Amino acid sequence: MKYLKIIAIPLFLLSTNAHAAGAYLASGATVTDVVNIANNGQNFAVKTEGGSSNCNAQWIIFPEANAPNANAHQRAYSTALTALTTGMKVTIYNYADSTCVRASYIHLMKQR
Repeated sequence: MKYLKIIAIPLFLLSTNAHAAGAYLASGATVTDVVNIANNGQNFAVKTEGGSSNCNAQWIIFPEANAPNANAHQRAYSTALTALTTGMKVTIYNYADSTCVRASYIHLMKQR
């Protein structure tokens, strides 16, 4: 049992640090552009302006590989198109790191 505790504690620390690596790429931003493929990959990309953003006026790429599954990736694309069409604000998150090329989460919200 003593050995199990020694192994479990470092594994817990590794798992909590892996989640802490992500970053908000845009918050309260407006989507200005959407493309269905970036760099000929299995992805889509958006540009945003305004709000607080680490990737303002840069392409934010959503690779399918960073989504939980293909269906979630398709829903993110639909959300981005809705944001472009309606002008609603978005929050975009990258769970992997703080770069603009591995986004996987997009939250659409009404303007306040």
